[in-house]
Amino acid sequence: MCVFRCISGLITLATIAIIGVVVWRLLGRPESVDEAISAGSDLLGQAADVLQDFDWSEFDFSDMWGNEEHFSGGDNETLVWDLGANSRNGLILTLKNNLDDTWQEEYNTAVANWMDS
Repeated sequence: MCVFRCISGLITLATIAIIGVVVWRLLGRPESVDEAISAGSDLLGQAADVLQDFDWSEFDFSDMWGNEEHFSGGDNETLVWDLGANSRNGLILTLKNNLDDTWQEEYNTAVANWMDS
């Protein structure tokens, strides 16, 4: 377990180092923190100018989700959860066990975990 955490930590550090080098190069290889802040500010200003001048009307997002019938208040009986007579009881869920004998222990463990949560 420790080996995996060490490897994960090393990969994380390597990723942070690579991102740092890329940002440093993107900022023009500043030699001081003040230069880096100035370059970052300039870069963000340029990005803001580009986004401000961008013509968003070219994009049509109206059909992004395809058929929006399911959002329009139509028949949504498959989206409704049965909360029971008293909604404070939470979701009423009926589990049907169609597993063969080799999976009964796992099923019972999963149901017990669900009931404990």
